[in-house]
Amino acid sequence: MHLLDQLDAVTNLTKANKHKFHWDQDQREAFDKLKEALITDPLFLTYPDD
Repeated sequence: MHLLDQLDAVTNLTKANKHKFHWDQDQREAFDKLKEALITDPLFLTYPDD
């Protein structure tokens, strides 16, 4: 999954004069995938503790 693709599906709705805000199934699915990606490891690279 590409986070930017999912983010674009959601943030595209907030761009001025681009689209009428319409939250549909596509945006809901993209939002759910973003939420899952943010709470699932590994989101960031981890460094050793030594």
